[in-house]
Amino acid sequence: MFDKFILGDKPSLYRNQTAYLQIRREFEKPDSGRSREQIENAMAVIIERQMSEGIYISQHLTDTAADVSLRGLSESTVRKIVELAKKLGGSAIVEKKPPHIHLQFGASGRDTSKRKP
Repeated sequence: MFDKFILGDKPSLYRNQTAYLQIRREFEKPDSGRSREQIENAMAVIIERQMSEGIYISQHLTDTAADVSLRGLSESTVRKIVELAKKLGGSAIVEKKPPHIHLQFGASGRDTSKRKP
């Protein structure tokens, strides 16, 4: 999530805005001098706490989502990947920052709040 915050993510992609904002606030904490690693570790503590409460900000945390880089892929190939995901009962979201396809199978939406894997 660190990179997505740097690149200007879309908060609307996350259904659980409370969980999202907890992580975002840690990222934005006015604590000058913290290294990237320190910020990422602090964000991870929040995500781990959320998970222990059954809140999963992303299906990546439940092994039902994966990202595929768009680098080197033609538009035709991207369309085929999106079509295949849908054919297999999943969904695909083409994102620009960073350029990738978010593939998702299982529960719909970007977060599986209150669902344990």
